[in-house]
Amino acid sequence: MEIKGRIYIEDEYPSLIAKAIDPDNIPAIKRRVDDNGLEISVDSSSIGSLLLTMDDLLINIKIIMDIYNILNTKLK
Repeated sequence: MEIKGRIYIEDEYPSLIAKAIDPDNIPAIKRRVDDNGLEISVDSSSIGSLLLTMDDLLINIKIIMDIYNILNTKLK
């Protein structure tokens, strides 16, 4: 059985997020950047694996966005 998950993040700098999570990119993870955000699709053979992968991605994205917000505030 194949299970699919999808995350869409609206942000003004979606390519920044995409580049920052690039080291996490495995063949089961597909990314697509558009003008409004970043779409991440994950394919998995089990729900548990899908949940762990999505959780890992979301934690990394939160850290990336937190760092960006801190730097953006400090540089103004």
